[in-house]
Amino acid sequence: MNLRQTLPVSALAVAGIFGLAACSGGISDADPNVESLEETAEATPSPTEEATEPFPSPESSPSSMSPESSADASSLNATCESYWEFDQEFAPGIENVMMTAMDPNASDEERTQAHDEMVRAREEFNQILADAEDQEFIDLAEDTVPTFDLFVSVTDPDLSEDEKNELVESSDIDSAIEAEEELIDLCNAELN
Repeated sequence: MNLRQTLPVSALAVAGIFGLAACSGGISDADPNVESLEETAEATPSPTEEATEPFPSPESSPSSMSPESSADASSLNATCESYWEFDQEFAPGIENVMMTAMDPNASDEERTQAHDEMVRAREEFNQILADAEDQEFIDLAEDTVPTFDLFVSVTDPDLSEDEKNELVESSDIDSAIEAEEELIDLCNAELN
């Protein structure tokens, strides 16, 4: 059961697209010869399909583990399971949502739907963060929130392309991407 790297990759793609758009004077149609990130992503099995490495039960935990660290491990495991479910629901569509939001030929309705989807993703992620008890997860997740804020802003149909470019240029997307990659690694290690 592995989390995808879609969000960090999409964040880089968004920053790159806006950088190119700023240089060229606008966003043009995507090159049909470039593969979609979604097409190249590996399918991730669901927890029920993952039979090779079941989640460790409390009984199989080392006896030297204190009840507090056992509770922390269960808390991280539960949080990572929630994060995995979030990933399964939102990761496959993030690239499409971002491309729709930046497509000059997209209708207002399509742009609004893309924005609403990113708002919903941010709310879901913030709920996972609010429910989390593991401090390492919380620290990394808090550092990831700016990516969601940027995606919500970039998909806002009421912002001009210049305003979106300014947001992307002024964001510290690199540290948010690094935190997201570390969060994915943390949960992949916990769940596998």
